[in-house]
Amino acid sequence: MAYDLTIEDTEFMGAVKARYAVIDITSYTSGGEDVSPNDVGLNRFQSVTAYVRDGTNQVAQYDETSEKLRLLESGDGAGALDEVGSGASVSVRFVGKGK
Repeated sequence: MAYDLTIEDTEFMGAVKARYAVIDITSYTSGGEDVSPNDVGLNRFQSVTAYVRDGTNQVAQYDETSEKLRLLESGDGAGALDEVGSGASVSVRFVGKGK
C-alpha cells in the first residue's frame, strides 16, 4: 500500500453511512491502489466519489469490481484518458457511502 488514508468525517443517512476521507498517495502503483470498503470502515460500497485535490489534470476513478482507485490524465488522443505512471504522488478526496 503506497498511500495514507485519513477519515475526516462520518455522516449517517438513515441506514447508509458516508465516510469522508483523504487518500494521500505517495507512490502510485500502476493498475491502481487497493481501497476496499473495509479500509474506510464499511462492509460494502453503494457509491463512491473520488477526485484529485491538487488542481492537476489528473482524474481519480474508483473501480468497484477490482476495488482499486485509479489515476488517469489527459492522453495523446482527443478526449482519451491514460493511466498515470507509477510513482506519481497525489492527494485524493474520497467519499464512500454504504453499510
